[in-house]
Amino acid sequence: MSKSGLLRGLRGNERLAATGGVLYVSLLLTTWFLVYGGFDGLAAGLFTVQVGPWLVYAFGGAFVVGAVVAVSAVRYRLATPSLVVFTAFAVAVYRMWVLLRQSVTLLPGTPFDIYLVGWPVVLGLAVGSGLVERRVRGPAAEAAPS
Repeated sequence: MSKSGLLRGLRGNERLAATGGVLYVSLLLTTWFLVYGGFDGLAAGLFTVQVGPWLVYAFGGAFVVGAVVAVSAVRYRLATPSLVVFTAFAVAVYRMWVLLRQSVTLLPGTPFDIYLVGWPVVLGLAVGSGLVERRVRGPAAEAAPS
């Protein structure tokens, strides 16, 4: 059976990782759109020397986080990486909502902005929690067939 589309050349875990990465980046872009009222600032910032590299870094990292979470959830049946990422995202969005309702100067940015560039910390916590969960669950938590 022939498959067409962007994921045609990918197999099993690669397709799963790509799908997870795209879905997570989509979630973050949707959040960006809802919070900032559009993509004008994102599009303008993408082509500047000061902001552009940070946006590529942030959303590229988001793709990696989404890929790791998708593979850990589906292939290894681990729940804690998803829980860690969801909790960090929910706290960042809630704190951003609270701060944007107040008249304070936000430096260096909103909690959502910090969450975007702090993806290595989120990824490390997610992977660490997944390793602990896998160790605690033991041999009963064998990897799902690919």
